[in-house]
Amino acid sequence: MSRAKRPVAHRRRIGMLVPAAILLAGCATAAPSGTPPGSTPSATSAEVVVPSPGGPTPVVLDADMSSDDAMAIPFLVREPSLDVRALNVVGTGLVHCAQGIQFATDILAALGRLDIPVACGGETPVGPGHEFPAEWRARADAEYGLSVRRQPASIPDMTPTERLQAVAADAGRPITVIATGPMTNLAEAFAADPSLPSKIEQIVAMAGAVDVPGNVDLGQGPLPAEWNVYADPTAWDDILRSGIPMTMIPLDATKDTPVNAAFLGELERDHAAAPADIVYELLMRKALDPAYGDQFWDPLAAVMTVDQSVGTVETMPLKVVTAEGRESGRTMRADDGVPVRVATAADQSRFEERFLEGLRLGAPRDTPFSVAGTMRVTFDGTTCVDQRPTTVAPGTYILEVESAAQAPVLFAQVRLKGDATWTELLADSAKNPSNTEPPPYADVPWTTVLEVPGSTQAVLEFEPVTYGFACLFLGDPSRAVPAATGFTVAAP
Repeated sequence: MSRAKRPVAHRRRIGMLVPAAILLAGCATAAPSGTPPGSTPSATSAEVVVPSPGGPTPVVLDADMSSDDAMAIPFLVREPSLDVRALNVVGTGLVHCAQGIQFATDILAALGRLDIPVACGGETPVGPGHEFPAEWRARADAEYGLSVRRQPASIPDMTPTERLQAVAADAGRPITVIATGPMTNLAEAFAADPSLPSKIEQIVAMAGAVDVPGNVDLGQGPLPAEWNVYADPTAWDDILRSGIPMTMIPLDATKDTPVNAAFLGELERDHAAAPADIVYELLMRKALDPAYGDQFWDPLAAVMTVDQSVGTVETMPLKVVTAEGRESGRTMRADDGVPVRVATAADQSRFEERFLEGLRLGAPRDTPFSVAGTMRVTFDGTTCVDQRPTTVAPGTYILEVESAAQAPVLFAQVRLKGDATWTELLADSAKNPSNTEPPPYADVPWTTVLEVPGSTQAVLEFEPVTYGFACLFLGDPSRAVPAATGFTVAAP
């Protein structure tokens, strides 16, 4: 599925022009350093549900290409018990349709499965809905920085409704739909073809928050809804009432499968297979980040599709609040609700074991994720220090940033264009200290903010031009640190 599963204001990625004062705040040079963190996963209870017999299950994926969708899809595509016949992108989720088709195509190509057709539905909810924040959608449209080879993405020859009809007609048995985004595509399909529900054996869906708080927070306090339902509540209500058996994986269960450094360490040890390499790169790029409480939302739904013993499941009557207002999109128990199988908890260790097992199946990527080295930037409130290799080759680098300052600090990667030099940048900035925009030959491709003392990691790309790093106190450009040195990335 796809959502930006954290409050808008919880994480700040600065997407604006950085003042010239920032560009003055370069760094002194030292030696490279850095090691990945670690933590210990915990476990919860589970119940066993026998998987359906009859060979590989014909499956249609209905996803909105969120970062956790990009982690769940590789698992599902390589899973031997499933026969993935199509991938329908949800236009009311995180990704926009054109970019979603491209992203899905690129992921499938990296997995060697360009035979799986891709389509995308409309970008308008069935009823009153709520659009994901633009910042989140921009990250999804940019494929979270994933270094997959861009493929020619052709115009789909079918709509999601037509593709679902075709798969159901050709499967020779009822199909399974794995829905990890808003239900807009499915609601539109069932409205167009009322016979479709009878051809679907089950829907496994990541959605909802039943007995736990929701994850929608638009800056005016948390709401009780989960984003997949909140985006199009009417569509979800339509699907609940369709009569199709459903297993819902809500936040009640995903809270037990947090993203953690120990899991990343396991992937770092062995990510040779393409699915593992894709997930490893996404986690390294902070597409999901334990620092912000991110969870394996869609991967848990993917794993529970093939092994529901990783979770505890309870059948309960549910309904969705479709009216506009604070309760909109809430998924709640109700005596007049529809019986739904709901995962109420998950066993973290068993989930991680099964997820890793599936990710390590099959051939590697044609272009595996590789890291050229490590850089480090530290700020003690007075001095901005850049630690990096003496000779910097083009490629992908892990950047570690650390702040000891007792105020929010912005760290920036500064890139110069053409033959511009860092000395030229400093000179121009000194001539125009009141200028609030970078000069035309400089841009800022990456920033992050540490609001309190601490550290974080990022994965950055460097091409053969001149770069520097900058540190300044957020909201007060006059407190930028003036010490600066740049470095040139050598041409290969």
